[in-house]
Amino acid sequence: MEKMTVSCVIEILGKPKEHVADSLKALIDKIASEKGMLLKEKKLHEPIQVKESTLFTSFAELTIELDSAFNLFGLVFGYLPSNIEVISPEKFSFSNQDLTEIATRISQRLHEYDGLTKHALADRNLFLQKLREVAPDVAQSLFKKT
Repeated sequence: MEKMTVSCVIEILGKPKEHVADSLKALIDKIASEKGMLLKEKKLHEPIQVKESTLFTSFAELTIELDSAFNLFGLVFGYLPSNIEVISPEKFSFSNQDLTEIATRISQRLHEYDGLTKHALADRNLFLQKLREVAPDVAQSLFKKT
């Protein structure tokens, strides 16, 4: 597979303002340290407060050179950019072996997310069950239709 260049936007939300800025910088540094990803350009934007909220948001515009399509999907699944554009090359050619490996990695990642989601839902249900046992009034008011 050939190298490719992508442009992407990475967003972050949180508080306080300084933590948002520091976290975004740390995330960009982590991307830059990834094997097969070369950070060519970055533009970080100052955090701004979300209207009617105590939260702050910020984003970075990045241009990254990737060694392969594997790294493209690693970037997408690992960092969840809000937008991504493949700048070059204009066309791709994959062998069936390459496409099989990409599909397998995507499937593995989706299985990881599915497991995490199921675990979080089980924890939530256990928490709700215990809350109903020790404080039914609170459970009733918090979770009316659960």
